[in-house]
Amino acid sequence: MLDDFEQVPDSLESLDCDIGFIDAFAKRIVKALDRVNHDAPLLPRS
Repeated sequence: MLDDFEQVPDSLESLDCDIGFIDAFAKRIVKALDRVNHDAPLLPRS
């Protein structure tokens, strides 16, 4: 079971790609929540 925790990305590029994907996904979630909650947004609009 410990083997799973020892795996690291092959390169920083793949890690950066994952961060970019997570960031884009988070922005989509924020936009969707903002649409649902347009009267009282959860996060301030930038």
